[in-house]
Amino acid sequence: MNLSNEDLQTVKRLSKEPYFWIRKIMPEVKDYEDDLFDLIDKLKGVWEDCSAERIYFSFALTLEEKHDTTQGLTISNYQELQKRQLSANGQLIFEIDLKGQIVSEINLGQELDPRIVTVFSQQRNLIVFWLGPDFSIRCKGVAWDNRDTIEVLRDIKSRRGYRFRPIEDLKEVIQSHFQEYVLDEKRIVYCVDRQR
Repeated sequence: MNLSNEDLQTVKRLSKEPYFWIRKIMPEVKDYEDDLFDLIDKLKGVWEDCSAERIYFSFALTLEEKHDTTQGLTISNYQELQKRQLSANGQLIFEIDLKGQIVSEINLGQELDPRIVTVFSQQRNLIVFWLGPDFSIRCKGVAWDNRDTIEVLRDIKSRRGYRFRPIEDLKEVIQSHFQEYVLDEKRIVYCVDRQR
């Protein structure tokens, strides 16, 4: 099947979304599609809000259901998280659940930077979000290729609450995409499963 350049760009664009990249490395997140999209959207908002303060955050995602949270804090309470990060000399990684609640604080004993966050992600086999000068994601030690980050992050917010559909017939999906998304009749996000 021959795809037009526009169709190829559409497929390439979908594959660059951070969720699909995470799912490729960590297939167990497949069961948490909507929650993970919402979490990435919230984290993006926190990054935009607190970037002027130049306090860098790192959030490690746990998929386990934990009921103990750190004094009811969420990622939205970034002012309080900034105070904690400053008092710990920038050495904290906040462990969060899919709802964005702070589950625990991990003090690494040295000031955080992208290299340390990558090693931590690799050692613990975790998804770690780095909110520094740039928004970046580490999954099991692999950094998200965020060359098109700004474009991708702009779209994340608009994708909240969309219905997901697996791709089985690429031509049918692209036709459906044109009819339902481009013509703005419906908004649907398509999941690319490269194992099929």
